Amino acid sequence: MVQYARSLSGSLGISKDVLVRTDETRAMYVMGAYLYVLVGKYLYKVDSAWNKTLLGEIGTTTGNAWILGDGLSLCIVDGVNGYYFNC
Repeated sequence: MVQYARSLSGSLGISKDVLVRTDETRAMYVMGAYLYVLVGKYLYKVDSAWNKTLLGEIGTTTGNAWILGDGLSLCIVDGVNGYYFNC
């Protein structure tokens, strides 16, 4: 099964689908000009041209996850551990 990350309707006027991976899309977060998407254990940064960059991975592959940013970095919590990424 192919998973797509889709922005919310009306949020920044974005409605394009982004093929990321076949894993579960666990969390999405907008910070600055980028959409950050956690798919399975992989964190991606997606730009306005829908180019994706793999930033890294976390230790779990399924389940709820949350992303919070401060403008410079992201904190990801998966219910088991917390992870810090410089963006």
